[in-house]
Order: sequence, then structure tokens, then C-alpha cells
Amino acid sequence: MREYINMEQIELLATVDDEWLNHRDEDFWYNKPANNYFKWYHVFEVEVNHRG
Repeated sequence: MREYINMEQIELLATVDDEWLNHRDEDFWYNKPANNYFKWYHVFEVEVNHRG
């Protein structure tokens, strides 16, 4: 699956820790809370679906 991940994403994720992943925005998803893990997962999911 690594070939689907942009190297910039790998480099970014290498610089963050669990605290960053768990950071929560209270009004992100239709005014509902979401953490950075949720956001990154959905970006990744969309990217993989577009590439097949």
C-alpha cells in the first residue's frame, strides 16, 4: 500500500506524535468534533479510492 502514499505525507506523519493525531477540533465535520487521525484517514481513503 505504500506506493499509494505521497512521500510528503510520509514525511509529515514522521514529524507528528500521538498528541497531534489526537488533537480535536470541535466543529470540523458538519459542526461535529474530529481529531487529526480522523481527518488524515479520510484524506488517505479518498486518495486510495481515486487510484483504484
